[in-house]
Amino acid sequence: MKKRLQVFLMLLIFSAFCTFAASFAADEEDQTPIYESVPKRMVVYQGDMAFARDDMTVYSGKNIQIILPPQAIPESVQITDGGKRVTQFNLISDGTGSRAYSSGAGIRNLLSWKSPAPGSRKIRLDYMMRGLSWTPGYIMEIKSDNSVYFNYRVGIRNQSDITSNVDLILVSGQIGSPTSGSGNYYRAMNKAQANMNAYEQQQSVVTTGSPYIGATRISAWHAYTMPKARLDKNGVAFVTLCDRELKAKKEYVWATSTGNSVDIIYTVFNETDQPFAEGLVGVYQKDIFAGSDMIEWTPAGGKGHVTIGGAIDIQASKTIDVEEIPARKHDKEYKHQIKLQLENFSNEARTVKIIENKYADAVETNFDIKPEKSEAGTYMWSITIPAKSKKSINYDFFSDSRYGHN
Repeated sequence: MKKRLQVFLMLLIFSAFCTFAASFAADEEDQTPIYESVPKRMVVYQGDMAFARDDMTVYSGKNIQIILPPQAIPESVQITDGGKRVTQFNLISDGTGSRAYSSGAGIRNLLSWKSPAPGSRKIRLDYMMRGLSWTPGYIMEIKSDNSVYFNYRVGIRNQSDITSNVDLILVSGQIGSPTSGSGNYYRAMNKAQANMNAYEQQQSVVTTGSPYIGATRISAWHAYTMPKARLDKNGVAFVTLCDRELKAKKEYVWATSTGNSVDIIYTVFNETDQPFAEGLVGVYQKDIFAGSDMIEWTPAGGKGHVTIGGAIDIQASKTIDVEEIPARKHDKEYKHQIKLQLENFSNEARTVKIIENKYADAVETNFDIKPEKSEAGTYMWSITIPAKSKKSINYDFFSDSRYGHN
């Protein structure tokens, strides 16, 4: 009897041990470590979008589990495990189904896949994420009519849930993404500046009754390689790309389609080795804030334009007289006589660039002062007005249409 009891106890102990070992093995299998992705490299775009890369060393059993930032876009995830692309994986929004996570709170964006082999391994994660963007900003101090001190800085805004020291690349221009709406592709641009830009690029400009036009963002883009930066959650990191004196040219410009205002525009020569992204320029003169304006995309070696206000000592006017010629009925019967006049009230001579849009069906055009250039739908004159005096340009043409003041 005693011997039977001993055998029974031994069997009971052995059974308990086997049950415990199986349970321990099962728990060990279920307790897959959970890692968190904190990107080490980012490419940040202007339109609330970033490409993130995270190279990790992880330990895996049968599965690998990694938490992605909540702002990660699931459809963009790419996984390289041990040098091979992972083609099948799962991404769940919370951790209710994971016995390995026991804090009681849900896990967002829990990424998991079957491990090819247990042990330590190198993982690369690539994904797009929202919540990061950057904005160019400029401070321009006017030194003289021929030079400005130009500061170009970028503000990198982090509205995601991560804080990280990252290697950064910033991409200017709007890149198509799930969050870039068409509204991001437009900026208000001063009409006179837009006319000047169009003239220099030999393009025509369609104007409206508003003093501003919608200027389509140029599709050109550039990648700025930045020094390593710390991106704090809900913070903005500032990095300066240019801080130096640049050659400039002060110009008085009258784009007649904008009305009777003569604008003061500084042409800034980009003497750096990288482009200026389209952005807002704060202008200072004699340590006083003088206003702000948009500078257009300006390639390295190119010219950008900043309007600093209207010339208060120059008055411009445009008059149009129209006469119907019966003898030319149905053959360009309307004769237009146009007078462009500038009056200089200052004590110094002023040179003004006049940009006049051509009339679409004009023929037999005659000028008392020939335009210096006639290209792409515009005429351009550059005239010098002595102090306290007036100058005018007169020309006429025939057309089928009767034009009023534009």
